[in-house]
Amino acid sequence: MRMPFSERFEPIVLIGENLHLMPDDRYYRVVFIEGLPLIEHDFGATSSGDELRNQEITEIYLGDNELGQYRMMVVDNLKVYVKQPSGIGKWLTRNGQAYLIKYSDYSQAFSESLQLTEFYQWEDTPFIVDVTATADNTTASRLWFFGYRYVLEELKEVPQVATTVWTQGYRPPVRK
Repeated sequence: MRMPFSERFEPIVLIGENLHLMPDDRYYRVVFIEGLPLIEHDFGATSSGDELRNQEITEIYLGDNELGQYRMMVVDNLKVYVKQPSGIGKWLTRNGQAYLIKYSDYSQAFSESLQLTEFYQWEDTPFIVDVTATADNTTASRLWFFGYRYVLEELKEVPQVATTVWTQGYRPPVRK
């Protein structure tokens, strides 16, 4: 069965199947799928402690009615916090935010396929990162992305069956 964050990385849906995109609460049918083998973003040379705030990763943006299912890999010595979109962090806990680093324990302990880094990118919704260099990188500070691109057509009626995915970070309601 296909499911998000599974160890085996495969399309979450196939051509002809339906997607329910949240938080917009809209439904789409998949008309085309293709693999995206490698997309690279390079922040350039950095030194230990360098901080790059609010860096937009436009290389992963897609066209109208297109959804990306990506996994991300930190290639060089970086600490990466993700905001999708700006102001809404990904991977939040009650008191903090998880981050990615090169050789993170999760990449060996949980999955060789980086299943915990999976996310969904809707069209050109801002994808922002804060990056800190954790060592001197002589020439590059890279993130790699790979995954699938879906071309979708919007449905006018709610289908009986649809796979729900979130296209941004989730901020729960504030408790009183």
